[in-house]
Amino acid sequence: PRGAGTFPRVIGRFVRDMKVMEFFDAIYKMTYMPAKRLKLNRKGLLKEGYDADITIFDYDTIIDKATFQEPQLRPEGIDYVILNGKLAIEKGKTVNNTLGKFYKRGEA
Repeated sequence: PRGAGTFPRVIGRFVRDMKVMEFFDAIYKMTYMPAKRLKLNRKGLLKEGYDADITIFDYDTIIDKATFQEPQLRPEGIDYVILNGKLAIEKGKTVNNTLGKFYKRGEA
């Protein structure tokens, strides 16, 4: 159940509820840090020339819902996802599921 629910769990449970991690530390560890480690050079920051990959969520409601019995359950509180500048999720619903791309280390 840790596919789509990993980051919502970190923000909802560990940052918001348990307060064991600072918000900006969590965002850094989910965005820039892995992009840098994997040499995804146009990922991880909101910066001119970078891919516009943005997740807009409600801090007060974001949480993972997946379980081992239902691993495909979507998290709550993710309102919009923008991939390379194009809307993929709007108001929590998928509107375009063809936007993602697989990158090998150092390709992006």
